Amino acid sequence: MTINFQRSELMGLLGVLTPYMAGSASLGIRTKDEMLEVFSYTGNGSALARMICKGAEDREWMYIDGPTLHELVKLADEGLIEINFTEAGLTLKFSCSMSELRSARIGIPPEVVKFGKLSSSLKGKDLTLLSTMTEAASTDGTRPSLNGIFIAAEDGSVKAAAADGFILSFASIGAEKLTAKGSLYSVQALNRAKRAIKPADDEVVAIGFHKDGIALSVRRGNADFFFEVPRIGDNFPDYMPIVTGVKKAITVRVETRAFESFLKRANAIEGNIYMQVLNGFLWMMAVNDENKSMDSVAVESQAESVVMHYAVSLLKDVVKACAANGQITLNFPVQNNAPMLIESTASVVAMPLVNDLKESPFKNLQPALI
Repeated sequence: MTINFQRSELMGLLGVLTPYMAGSASLGIRTKDEMLEVFSYTGNGSALARMICKGAEDREWMYIDGPTLHELVKLADEGLIEINFTEAGLTLKFSCSMSELRSARIGIPPEVVKFGKLSSSLKGKDLTLLSTMTEAASTDGTRPSLNGIFIAAEDGSVKAAAADGFILSFASIGAEKLTAKGSLYSVQALNRAKRAIKPADDEVVAIGFHKDGIALSVRRGNADFFFEVPRIGDNFPDYMPIVTGVKKAITVRVETRAFESFLKRANAIEGNIYMQVLNGFLWMMAVNDENKSMDSVAVESQAESVVMHYAVSLLKDVVKACAANGQITLNFPVQNNAPMLIESTASVVAMPLVNDLKESPFKNLQPALI
């Protein structure tokens, strides 16, 4: 059986599926009900693409090397590509060449994946936010209850959280007609789906929950794509007492760019960070046994906060996990050994290091003019 597609059509379809074709991953391919269907299974997420293929006869699933198919189509000249289904595999005929891909004997059938029904939608920026929040998720295999992103849907919103024991990222996203009990979902699968979709901020992404996972779907050109994010557990800790227990004594806002610039300098000297609001400035100092880096940023508050002590690596993770946009809000607690709430697009509660200083390192300092 022979079917024809423009190179641009196939590139569009295979391009979306690229995150599911690492290594020598096989693609399932078939024609059914005048549709070309392409399926990719990984241990962390699966994808199914459908594109109209009028006049095509039904063919059973065939499994071929996905990266090779993608590379052959990418190298082809613009124009028509003829695809022939044979007993041995697929034959691709281009304008001046022909390639044959052998079929693998074994493949994962799509039936092993429960692509759920779609019942609502998210904006692309919300999917990006969920993916960004996974920066806070633990990668420690001994803490399985933290090895995913927690998502629940009720009362017209999606509530999400991720934690590694030292930072907790959380957010609430508006989404109508969604109901799902709180569960842990695969971080790798969510991030893979986000990389495949590459959503624009205002793009609509269809979403649905079912007992085995989360279904996501988008349309690209004349192809429809479906993605599965598996559920991996139910035992995420109750994080709301942590959130409600945070005390905010002094709140200041700083530009994300200024905060990130300081973190880069602090990372360069491989030191820990001390922060304090004092005399109308946010003071930040990175120090190790030999070197020191000091910054000051004007803020609205004239109050004096406690001195907070953090590892550079943790604050870098915080900036990512709160999906920092143009500004970051720092809520200094009452005591220097209490967690701090840091807010941007998402919110993060960050546990500090023990403050080993007897007095403020910023006492009697003057900010720089420039």
